[in-house]
Amino acid sequence: MESVSEKEKKQSDNTTTVTDNANAPQSLQDSSVAAADNFSSTDSQEFRERVNRDLKAGLHPLRQKFIFWYTRRTPGVRNQSYEDNIKRIVEFSTVEGFWFAYCHLARPSSLPSPTDLHLFKEGIRPLWEDSANCNGGKWILRFKKVVSGRFWEDLVLALIGDQLDYGDNICGAVLSIRFNEDILSVWNRDASDHQAVMALRDSIKRHLKLPHGYVMEYKPHDASLQSAELQYAPTGVVGSTDDEDGDGDNKDYPAITNFHDAKTIFIVESSKLWTIACPIAFNIWCNYGINSFTNIFVGHLGDVELSAVAISLSVIANFSFGFLLGMGSALETLCGQAFGAGQVDMLGVYMQRSWIILFTACFFLLPLYIFSTPILKLLGQEDQIAELAGKFTIQIIPQMFSLAINFPTQKFLQAQSKVTILAWVGFGALIMHTGILYLFIKVFDWGTTGAAAAYDISAWAVAIAQVVYIVGGCQDGWKGLSWLAFKDMWAFVKLSVASAVMLCLEIWYFMTIIVLTGHLEDPIIAVGSLSICMNINGWEGMLFIGVNAAISVRVSNELGSGHPRAAKYTVIVTCVEALCIGILCAMLILLTKDHFAIIFTDSKEMQEAVSRLAFLLGITMVLNSVQPVISGVAVGGGWQALVAYINLFCYYLIGLPLGFFLGYRTNLKVEVKYSSVLTTH
Repeated sequence: MESVSEKEKKQSDNTTTVTDNANAPQSLQDSSVAAADNFSSTDSQEFRERVNRDLKAGLHPLRQKFIFWYTRRTPGVRNQSYEDNIKRIVEFSTVEGFWFAYCHLARPSSLPSPTDLHLFKEGIRPLWEDSANCNGGKWILRFKKVVSGRFWEDLVLALIGDQLDYGDNICGAVLSIRFNEDILSVWNRDASDHQAVMALRDSIKRHLKLPHGYVMEYKPHDASLQSAELQYAPTGVVGSTDDEDGDGDNKDYPAITNFHDAKTIFIVESSKLWTIACPIAFNIWCNYGINSFTNIFVGHLGDVELSAVAISLSVIANFSFGFLLGMGSALETLCGQAFGAGQVDMLGVYMQRSWIILFTACFFLLPLYIFSTPILKLLGQEDQIAELAGKFTIQIIPQMFSLAINFPTQKFLQAQSKVTILAWVGFGALIMHTGILYLFIKVFDWGTTGAAAAYDISAWAVAIAQVVYIVGGCQDGWKGLSWLAFKDMWAFVKLSVASAVMLCLEIWYFMTIIVLTGHLEDPIIAVGSLSICMNINGWEGMLFIGVNAAISVRVSNELGSGHPRAAKYTVIVTCVEALCIGILCAMLILLTKDHFAIIFTDSKEMQEAVSRLAFLLGITMVLNSVQPVISGVAVGGGWQALVAYINLFCYYLIGLPLGFFLGYRTNLKVEVKYSSVLTTH
C-alpha cells in the first residue's frame, strides 16, 4: 500500500491543483458548492476557516474531512490486535486532495487477502467501539473480485461527494479483500432509525446501479459483537471482537485444550454444516424419491418388471441424466459470476443458452432410447428383460427432454440462493408422483406403461413449476426470451461438455456394474437384488451429497480466510458425524436384512437374494458416509482434478476389473459384483 508523504500532502492541500472544476465529477463539484455556500449555524469556526482557506487557494473543499485507513493481518498468525493493525494512510478535505491521495493508493485487485481498506470521516475510527459507531450498523454487499474495484470507487465518490441519503448519519465505508470475494460495507450511526437505514440502502443501490432485487444485508454492530462472542464459547474459540468487516472470517480457532472447547467447536461447526447441507439434501431426496418410488411400485408387479425398469432407469436413463446434469452444471459458474457482479439480467440469457444446448443434446441421445432393446441385448441382457426395458425406455423419452428445462432452471435459482422453492417443488412432485403411480398401477392396472406415464408427468411438472416461478417471481433475472442466448454458443458448449464428462465418471460406473450383473446366472434375480440394494444405498447417498456440498463450502471459506485450524476442525467434526450416520444406517440394514426388501418386491426368492447382500450393503453405507466428505474436502481445497483422477483410477482401473474377474470366477456372483462397489470406496 502506497501512502502520501507529508510534503506531497501539504502541496495537495494548499497549492497543487490535480483537477480543475470542469473535470471533477459532478458529485464532488456539488459538494464543493455546498461547502462554500451553505454554512449553517452549527458549523464550527474551524470548518469555516478551512473552507475559506481552500477557496482562496483555488481548491474545491468537501463538506467533510476524510481519512483513509488500512488493515493487513498475516493469515493464521494469532495474537494480532486489530486496533494496533489499523494504519492511518492519508487525510484530505478537498477534491484535489482526494484525487492526489487516491491516485497513489494501490488498486483493490492488487491487494492481498485478507486486507481491509477504510474511508471514514475525520474523528471516527473504523472500530465498532468508537462512540460514533457503537449504536450503529452497516450495510454489507458482496461482489466477485473482478468487479469490486469499480463498485468501491463509485461508493467512495458518492460518499465524499455527500450524495448518499442521510449523509450525516453515515460514518464511513470499508472494502474487505477476501479469498473468494470482496465485501463492501457502509457504516451508519444509528441502527434503530429504520427510515434512515432503508433510505441508505436504496441510495447505495441507486448510486452503484445495482438491480432492484440485489440482496443486501444489514447488521447492527451489537449483533456482530454478540455473534463474535457466543455466550457458551471460551474467549477466542468462536470469532472475536476484532472482526471488523462483520463477516466473522478474521479469527482462526485456537488449539483445543479441554473438553469444553471441543464441545463448543463441535456445536458451532455442526450448526454451520447442517444449515447448508439440509436444504440441499432435502431437495435431492425428493428428486431421488421419484426414481425410487417408481421401482417400489413396479417391484410389486413381478421380478421381470422390476429388473427391466431397474435396467432402464439405472443404465439408459442414468446415462442421459448424468450427461445432461453435467452439461447443466456449467451454468453454475456463469450464473454465479453474473449474480455476484450484479448483472442479474444475464442469468436469464445464460439459462436460455443452456436450454438450447441441452435440448440439442437430448436429440443426440435419442438413438440410445429408441434402440435401447438391441443395445441391451448386445450388452448381454436376457431377451425378456431387454425387450421390456426397451419398451419402458421409449416411453420415458419425454422425461429426458424435461431435464433440458429442469437443470438450467435449478442452477438459475441456486445462483441466487433461492433454494427453498426448489425444495418445495421437489416435495410437491414426490407427493404427486406417488399418487399418480398408485392411480395408474393399482387402480387403472396399466403396469409398467402407467409407471412410465407417471414418471413423465412428474418430471415435466417439476420443470414447468420452476419456469412458472422464474417468470412470475424473478423479474430481475428473467427479462423474457432473448436472441443473446445464441451468442458465444461454442464456448458454452465446450464448458458444458467438459463438466459433463467429469461428473459422469461415477454415474457411468454404477451403470456398468448393473450391466455386468445381467450376465450372471439367473439375471432377473441378480439385477433385481443388486438394484434394490443400490436403491437403498442411494437414499443415504443423497444425504451425503448435501454434506459434500456443505463441507466443500466450509473448507474453501476457512482456507480462503487464512484459517487452517478452523478448516481442520470442520473436517474432523464432519467426518465424525458422517461416520456415526453411516454406522446407524448399517445397523438398521443388518437388523432388518430379512424384511426391508418387502418394500420393493413380493418375491420370496428376491427377498432372500437381497438378504444375502445386506452385510455388504451395510459396509457400503459406512464407507459411503466418509467418502463424500473426503471428496468435498478435496473440492473445497481446489483439488478437483485430483479427485477426478482418483475416481477414474478407483472406479475403472480397480473396481470394474476386479468385479468382472471375480464375478465370473467364483460362486459368489452378485455378491462379488457388489463387492467391487465396496472396493472403490
